Amino acid sequence: MAGCALLFPPDGVPIGTDYTVHVFNNTTLPVQVAINGRAVGVAAPQDALELRPSALPRLPWSIDATTPTGRLLLHVDVAPGSVVDVRNLDGSGSHTAPYGRLDLSCGQLRTVIGEITPSGPAPGPGLPGDCLP
Repeated sequence: MAGCALLFPPDGVPIGTDYTVHVFNNTTLPVQVAINGRAVGVAAPQDALELRPSALPRLPWSIDATTPTGRLLLHVDVAPGSVVDVRNLDGSGSHTAPYGRLDLSCGQLRTVIGEITPSGPAPGPGLPGDCLP
């Protein structure tokens, strides 16, 4: 058991792996963020929210981003071992991590776990009425 403690400390985050939660809110809505059902912060319109693992409950995490009235916009699950960052001696590597993205008519909302933000297509147009609180 002592060997397991070195790989997964009390907060459940594997040592040497970045599990920081980033919420990028490029919309006109304030976005409430909850982890495992507990409110942990608000990403203001056109702003970002960064949550360090040391300030969060033990993994696994169920992350919900909602409008001010509680309408669910985005959900992301994060489990121990779900962030994998491989760096090879030749400079190549790979990175996988939980990620969520929602394109709204008033902008884009993304939840990124770790230090690498995935690239992707330009934001889509959304749907009429999708930016109501």
